[in-house]
Amino acid sequence: MWLNVTILSLASMSTGFVLGWVVGRPRRWYSGVWADAAPRDDLPPLPRVSTGA
Repeated sequence: MWLNVTILSLASMSTGFVLGWVVGRPRRWYSGVWADAAPRDDLPPLPRVSTGA
């Protein structure tokens, strides 16, 4: 029984460590990388698709 408790404790702590590392890391994509990008007006409009009906 103590082996089961030990394995479950280690699994719980390692899962918490991994989830805490993923949640606590700095956000690369929300740090203003895309905030300064100007909209592109040089792209042509998309053509309309007709279904033939």
